[in-house]
Amino acid sequence: MVKLIWGPPGTGKTKTVASLLYVLLKMKCRTLTCAPTNIVVLGVMKRLMQHVRDGLEFNTYSFGDIILFGNAKRMNISDHEDLFDVFLNTRVRILACCLSPIHGWRIAIESMIYFFKTP
Repeated sequence: MVKLIWGPPGTGKTKTVASLLYVLLKMKCRTLTCAPTNIVVLGVMKRLMQHVRDGLEFNTYSFGDIILFGNAKRMNISDHEDLFDVFLNTRVRILACCLSPIHGWRIAIESMIYFFKTP
């Protein structure tokens, strides 16, 4: 367990934490990470996502195990479009749309079943 990484600016703390998180992610270790400011959290998340993107084979999507959560306004998440894929509120909104009874995947499957039963 790592409890604290500190040092003067520009010494590689963010890079070290992001690299450590990437290794833990590859080892399938559940990890909770926090920081004293939202800017640091966003910086670590951006570096972690870059490690994941660089490590992907065949450009597959692999951010399912990474979640960023917090107050969207305080974090200024709208200024960081590259983090939308891992932001919890965005995932919930997309999932709610997919599960909606009017235009989600369920209605599409029911429509397909109806088509095959009554061509």
